[in-house]
Amino acid sequence: MSDEEWEKIVKPLMPEFRKVAQIFIDNIDGYEPIWRQVEPVLRERAERWNDKFDKSNIVQEWERITGKTFMKDRYYIILCYANKNGPNANSLSYDMNVFYYGSSDGYIRDLVSHEVGTHLLSELLFKLREFDPVRYAALECLAMFYNLKVLKSERLSYTLSQFQCDKFLPLYDKHYYRGINPERLMELALKER
Repeated sequence: MSDEEWEKIVKPLMPEFRKVAQIFIDNIDGYEPIWRQVEPVLRERAERWNDKFDKSNIVQEWERITGKTFMKDRYYIILCYANKNGPNANSLSYDMNVFYYGSSDGYIRDLVSHEVGTHLLSELLFKLREFDPVRYAALECLAMFYNLKVLKSERLSYTLSQFQCDKFLPLYDKHYYRGINPERLMELALKER
């Protein structure tokens, strides 16, 4: 972000950022007893999932199947205790997502892999001048389509019905062949949709 963009976009929000920071500061002492209970559970799950993901090479498999290169050295999973009924799999940056710690192993594996895919394919959206909800839906469904291949699975433990994957997935399947690039596959599906 340039200095000019920071001045225009971020600087006006600084008073709001300070208010949020103050909420954390005012409540940190009250969280200490909770953290003592939660920290060992988070540590155990993190160690178990780190071991599983280190052995699975999900990023490399996405690169192989899509022909794209992941732009960072690693992909980070941040486990959160407090988002049980809230948003999950939120992107913090290109190489980092937040996940609820208490989800099943299969759900975490499927969603982590999906998020790696959406980040890897995100350049398909960044070429646009403005947000296009149909292209965004097509991208989410494309990530789901490739995720089935990456995980060598016929079903995933999540659904994306809000993105009309019931329409996009058959189109991706129809037009897919080994070596087709993701851009072309998405364009073919969008034209036929």
